[in-house]
Amino acid sequence: MSEYNWEFIISVSKVRGQSMKNTPRLEDLRLFCQVAHQTGFAATAVELGISKAVVSKRIGMLEAALQVRLLHRTKRRVSVTDHGEIVHQWALDGHGMILRLA
Repeated sequence: MSEYNWEFIISVSKVRGQSMKNTPRLEDLRLFCQVAHQTGFAATAVELGISKAVVSKRIGMLEAALQVRLLHRTKRRVSVTDHGEIVHQWALDGHGMILRLA
């Protein structure tokens, strides 16, 4: 997906009137990008040196904060949903902008 669904991104960024404690964390966005790249919680957990349960919990919290499903889960792998693709590209582009500004 090269074009953003800006309406979706704007609605996500507003976090639909929730308190700031439910705002997506940058660390969780980075973790989501890693899971999307690795296509699994176990591989991501091994690479980052954390438990699979922590990966799963943080992704669940990110999905709850954004109020969308980012990943399709099976017993052996995960795949990114359409909303997940949008958030993934948005997060990657945002990270690139931050690096260029630094």
